[in-house]
Amino acid sequence: MNANMRKNATRLLATICVAWSFCGNASAEDSTLPVERSDTRALARHDKLKTALRTIRDPDVLLIGDSIAQQWRKSDAAKAFGTRLIFNLGVGGDKTENVIWRMNNMPLNEIAPKFVIILAGTNNLGAGDTPNDIAAGVEEIARKSRQAWPGAHIRVVNLLPRGEQYRFREADREEVNRELAASSAVIGYRFVETDDNALTCQWKQPCLNYSPDRLHLSPEGYNLLAKQITASP
Repeated sequence: MNANMRKNATRLLATICVAWSFCGNASAEDSTLPVERSDTRALARHDKLKTALRTIRDPDVLLIGDSIAQQWRKSDAAKAFGTRLIFNLGVGGDKTENVIWRMNNMPLNEIAPKFVIILAGTNNLGAGDTPNDIAAGVEEIARKSRQAWPGAHIRVVNLLPRGEQYRFREADREEVNRELAASSAVIGYRFVETDDNALTCQWKQPCLNYSPDRLHLSPEGYNLLAKQITASP
């Protein structure tokens, strides 16, 4: 089965899962099937976000994804994007399948964001998922975003470098990003290809753009990322 056939098959199974509601504890090996997390922290944040969606104003910028999204401080994002109307749906520790579950279980129709920025997939990379599976999961998030907000400008940020010398599974990361770039026109999003040389301080550690864990960004890193997102045509 080639990559496209596999994506279509998993996408069909994901649709059946949602319709029949039997995949709440699906295997995390499939990055496109919705999987609910059971840890208290994730559940509490989900409930908080779900409630907030019913009361907030339509955001200019909506962030979706994992801890890289969640840790983008609102004050920094507001300055970078020139608006205070920012809402962050990021949940630390989420893999793509967890993000998909959240989107299935949130009142997304309550808001109409102008821009949607997707930062997801690095936890799947850390968990050992294949490049094809990771790309398929991020693509499903983008597809759901397009369905929920047909008038929004959607930006999918490439998987960022991470780890020792920022080379963790580098060949696989690059493959994921190639697949995401190739799918952008079909699904209807803009792929944001970051300047990894600049982001990683020419692949040198320590780098002011990263936190000491070599995974998350510092305020300087988020500022650089915002510039690259806004520069995306």
